[in-house]
Amino acid sequence: MLVGWTVVGCSGAPGGSDADAPDSSRADAPGEIAPPPRLPDCGNGRLDDGEECDDGNRLDGDSCDWLCRLGGGEPPAEPDPSVDPYGPIPGVGSVEVEGLTPFTGAGTRIPLVWTGRELAVAVYEASLDGLSRIRFHRFDREGRPMGGSWSYDSPGVRLSSPELLWTGSDFALFFVDPLVGILFVRLERTGVPVHDPVLVVPEPEAREPSADLAGDGFVLAWATAEAADSEPAWCQPWLEGCAIRVRLLAADGSTEGLPGPVTLEEAAGWPPDVATSEGGFAVTVSGNGTLDARGCPLRLVHLDASLGGAVSSGTLSAGGPAEVHAAAGGYVVDWHVANDPATRDRGHWCVASFDETGVLVRSPPCPANLSSGVAGPVRLAAGDGGYALVAGHGDHVQFARTDLAGVEVVSGGLGVESLVGGLGVAWAGDVFTVVYARELAWGFPLYLVRLGLEDLPGS
Repeated sequence: MLVGWTVVGCSGAPGGSDADAPDSSRADAPGEIAPPPRLPDCGNGRLDDGEECDDGNRLDGDSCDWLCRLGGGEPPAEPDPSVDPYGPIPGVGSVEVEGLTPFTGAGTRIPLVWTGRELAVAVYEASLDGLSRIRFHRFDREGRPMGGSWSYDSPGVRLSSPELLWTGSDFALFFVDPLVGILFVRLERTGVPVHDPVLVVPEPEAREPSADLAGDGFVLAWATAEAADSEPAWCQPWLEGCAIRVRLLAADGSTEGLPGPVTLEEAAGWPPDVATSEGGFAVTVSGNGTLDARGCPLRLVHLDASLGGAVSSGTLSAGGPAEVHAAAGGYVVDWHVANDPATRDRGHWCVASFDETGVLVRSPPCPANLSSGVAGPVRLAAGDGGYALVAGHGDHVQFARTDLAGVEVVSGGLGVESLVGGLGVAWAGDVFTVVYARELAWGFPLYLVRLGLEDLPGS
């Protein structure tokens, strides 16, 4: 499940007028839960029993391999020949998604889901008269509206960070109101709300929710700043980091008798992402210190069904932010690593595979041939025996098709002709669908590109 991430800091100015207060009867007050233990592990920068070295990451190619053994590590793997290449369908190009003008910045995550019949997104919109809106919108593969658009309006208050899930029968939508915390609403397939928005995290400092299904309910992770009236930037070691918390919710958003909130990090550099597998839950967590000035140290923390039994992956590398998805019987994590230590610009992406208990199963591939123009957050979707990854930089979007080990099969560009704002990608049955916002003088219209089994254009 992709992380809810925007360029806005983990705290934001709460804004002006009081909107109608959402129902808070199902939410409990945030508890002070001690962080779970950090287990000694390869990648923690300390030489533990059984390790020949520990350079503070889980990558090969730096004289200490992904299992903390001396040497350069294993030779790069060849791609699985059974994985078909995908690319932009010739003659189709970008298609505008009618009826949406989301407000996005570079790297904003646009949650895109496929129900088996249609696509749906949730976006933040703003108007010149001060109206802030979270909008849910359904459309077909060609970007045409399918009806059932729903919005939650709040004058003078900047709503943000929508997270959207398809439960198999309806939609679950989470978003931030900085006056009260994180709100939750379920929507019928047609977009009709099942109930009024419910306050599920009563913390005005809460930001950037990420959620996944957990049995009949949900697991929710978020970032929480120390103060609601500040806006620290992400991954800036000279500024105070954000706490990372996770808890379980019932299907109606209630929390009684359910574990959490559990604090996983007191000073995080990036927002979290969370995913569910048969073994429990996995959360991407970062510290706010830097490693070789290329970003904040990223790790995966695995929790059991009661949000206990924490196991850390050790630091994967510097970089970020990171996403985690349930895939291939376990988890897959993707993130961006900058090549330029001075600007954290122009880098490449890495893909790490974990089993259902959160154990890294192979050396994460980090294809260097994408270094000419990939920056900012990476988005990933699983489909047809592999993954599709997309990332933006300036006026273009880069994509790659990989196998289930994250080894690149083919890559190229999507031919975007203007500055790119937010991004999202989903497997839509027989094609990958990419949505992106174009930064134009009058707004941020949303466009989609389909990646199919066709001849690939040059990058």
